[in-house]
Amino acid sequence: MPSTEILDALNADPSVQRRLRFANCVLRIETGDRRWLLALRDGKVASAAADETADVTIRIAPEAWAAFQQPVPPPGCHDIYAMAETGRADVTGDFLTLFRYSYVLKDILQQLATGRMFG
Repeated sequence: MPSTEILDALNADPSVQRRLRFANCVLRIETGDRRWLLALRDGKVASAAADETADVTIRIAPEAWAAFQQPVPPPGCHDIYAMAETGRADVTGDFLTLFRYSYVLKDILQQLATGRMFG
């Protein structure tokens, strides 16, 4: 479950708000023993109910997550698509939803990993 600070930061960012305007999906992000289940609805990011089914699930290897958290991540760990391409992440679910909300997903991952927005 993401912290209130992370959700507040995402929901206060105008860029995220613009990208979330029509969002309606549930994302599951997992790395090691950390799990986030997020509902993107009505222009907001919120914690989803534990029994909700994710539209998209992203499982990131712990070492790739640690590398992604660095100020300048190494090649192959700088982006969810690079992690998936190099076998460091597994992405399953509805790929239309994944690509439709790709930019907001990247913002969410950045905020979860570092507490910083892409800008």
